[in-house]
Amino acid sequence: MIDKQTLDSIQQKVWTLGRAIGAPINLLIVRWQASGYGEPYIDLDSDGFHYIISERGMEMSRRTVVSLDELLYLLLEDAVSAMAWDYEREHRVKGRDPRRIAFPERIRLMSQLDPRWAARAREDIDETLKSSPYFDDP
Repeated sequence: MIDKQTLDSIQQKVWTLGRAIGAPINLLIVRWQASGYGEPYIDLDSDGFHYIISERGMEMSRRTVVSLDELLYLLLEDAVSAMAWDYEREHRVKGRDPRRIAFPERIRLMSQLDPRWAARAREDIDETLKSSPYFDDP
C-alpha cells in the first residue's frame, strides 16, 4: 500500500509535468485504487510500482516498474496519447491513416516532457508500425 505522502508527491509531479504540455487536468488524475471502469491505477509494494488496469473487478494488465521515472512515463504517456488522438481528430485528413498525425504529435509532446521519453515513444511507435504499417486509402 502506498502512503499518503508518496501519493501526494507523485500526483504533484504528474500535475507539474502535465501543465508543461497543457494537458487537461482530467487526464492527470492518478488513481490509487481500481475504479471498475478500466482506468489505470497504481499500487506499490516491495517489487516496485504496479501500473494496473482492471475492469469490473478483473485485472486486464499489470506493468511493474522500479523507478519513479518509469512510473511517470507510464502515467504521462496515457495523457499524451489522449492529447495526440484529440489533435488528430482536429486535424484529420480524409483517406490518410490517422496515426500519421497522432504519432508525430505524441512524440512532439513527449519531447517537451523529456527527450528520453520521446525516444522511447518513437521506439514504441516503430514497433507498432512493424506489425501494423500505415494504411492510407487510395
